[in-house]
Amino acid sequence: MIKNIKDVKNVVVFSGTSDSVDIIKILSKKGFNVIASVATEEGAKMLSSVENITVSEGRLDTDDMIKLFDKYNTDIVVDGSHPYAENVSKTAICACKIYNIPYVRYERPSSFGVENCVFVDDYESAVDYIENISGNILVTTGVNNIEKYTKLNDFKNRIFVRVLDNEKSFEKAKNIGLDEFRILKGNGIYTFDDNVNVIKKYNIKSVVTKDSGKIGGVDDKIKAAQYFNIPVVVIKRPVIEYGNVFDNIFDVVKFIEEGE
Repeated sequence: MIKNIKDVKNVVVFSGTSDSVDIIKILSKKGFNVIASVATEEGAKMLSSVENITVSEGRLDTDDMIKLFDKYNTDIVVDGSHPYAENVSKTAICACKIYNIPYVRYERPSSFGVENCVFVDDYESAVDYIENISGNILVTTGVNNIEKYTKLNDFKNRIFVRVLDNEKSFEKAKNIGLDEFRILKGNGIYTFDDNVNVIKKYNIKSVVTKDSGKIGGVDDKIKAAQYFNIPVVVIKRPVIEYGNVFDNIFDVVKFIEEGE
């Protein structure tokens, strides 16, 4: 365990979210050597304006992470990856144990109540639920598991999917057989009005989402669904034994500085 701030100089942060960018900015301003590890080019672009940091791009397995830790003489790892990046977190926990350095997790707060929300454990359960809903479905869970929705009866004529505005995401959605008008491209967080307009335009009868927290735009998504009195199917976050975990950015920084 870290005894005091002098013990820590080099911090690897698994990034890719706006929360992790904020953590990186704070640590950099406090004088830590920050190595930001991102899986994609989009993740790297999020850090383009942050000064005095090192950015490492690419998907990493356990051995790759250990090599990264060794290359930068890493003292501690901060896992600021997306709440659903289960493989990243599990791999980072394993690599930290092998390399014998502390691991700390920033877990974005959940913002869900229960009104109009139906919680399910996985994509398969989400599909089972919306199978019993007549009408169009708005899928807002990204493209990484988009093939799961092909199990839905008549999915090509029922689902509209929201994807990032890049060719890779668009093609992945198109490759499951969707017409282009059913692939809704965009960037950033959608407002309440944005969601209302989409639900109204496409006569949506249910929305499928992840528990990505307020910063992920979920609050406005739920409010828009409530406005039309339609259910929101929420795929629960994976359950992981993180160990050191905080839902406040400044508590993460304090842990790094003070070891508690």
